[in-house]
Amino acid sequence: MHANHPPALLRIRIGSQKAESPAHLTQLLDAIAASYPRLDQLHISCLTSAAPTDPKEVVDIHTIRPILKCVMLRSLELAHYYPFHLLYIDVEEIATSLPHIEALILNCSPASKASRDKLSFPALVSLAANCPKIKHLGLYLGLLKEDIPASDQNPQVRFNNLHTLCTGYSSVSNPRSVTFFLSFLCPWLTDFIQGDSWMGEGRTAKDGAKEWDEIESLLPFLASVRAHERASVLRNLPQPSTSQQAKPKCITSDDLRRY
Repeated sequence: MHANHPPALLRIRIGSQKAESPAHLTQLLDAIAASYPRLDQLHISCLTSAAPTDPKEVVDIHTIRPILKCVMLRSLELAHYYPFHLLYIDVEEIATSLPHIEALILNCSPASKASRDKLSFPALVSLAANCPKIKHLGLYLGLLKEDIPASDQNPQVRFNNLHTLCTGYSSVSNPRSVTFFLSFLCPWLTDFIQGDSWMGEGRTAKDGAKEWDEIESLLPFLASVRAHERASVLRNLPQPSTSQQAKPKCITSDDLRRY
């Protein structure tokens, strides 16, 4: 790949006919990062009808880390048979490594649900804090009411550009409480993408659809309420008095001589 690669290649899309092992995927990502450091878009799908021979071989942060060297990435989509094994700190590493990311889809619709590795609210908050340009996000989530940050249900950060959330086969409980939190975190969210064209290992297109449908129907109203609240706060902020306003400075000949 190093000898003959096109020097200006910015977009790569790869589809594998088998569930590549994490080791092979790491090698591929390492080669791509070394050959195309200014890569703009990368899509790799390893979804097949046959399960990997070793179910313990799952993609984790060590697998993904090589591609984080491509700091100019605006779009990254990775899909694999098994859910990724990612922790909150792993998502934070991804978020801080890709400041220009606009679309991040990390295996939100795995073919197998054998693993319970799902991300929750802290991962979303970290992405909101570190990825200001993100517009499209897809994660394999497990959102529970009891996991909502207890310190403050009104998050101090929010997604300012996020319009699309790919929930895939994510799960959610207590949709109203989750929607309340998301109305602060994702005020401009308009589109939910559920499920996937891939159907495997007991999956159906309706898994979790009812709960996500409820969130999708409630969120616009709550987001509108939040917008009115923010506008009200701004209107009630004290305005500087005339005496406090800065007066224009007169430029003297001494000032001009300094330049």
